[in-house]
Amino acid sequence: MKRVDVVSAIIYDEEENLLTVKNVKGYWELPGGAVEKGEHLQQAVIREVKEETGMLSK
Repeated sequence: MKRVDVVSAIIYDEEENLLTVKNVKGYWELPGGAVEKGEHLQQAVIREVKEETGMLSK
């Protein structure tokens, strides 16, 4: 079986509202996804959050 590394982000505001995204099946989940070959986990989670939410990181 092929190993696939994945990342997820827990993002919330001052009022503890949790950021979730709706997947293609209509379920709500944390933003995240597969780590690309040669990519560090920190880079992967930043990329996935940008792709799935449009949010920019500093």
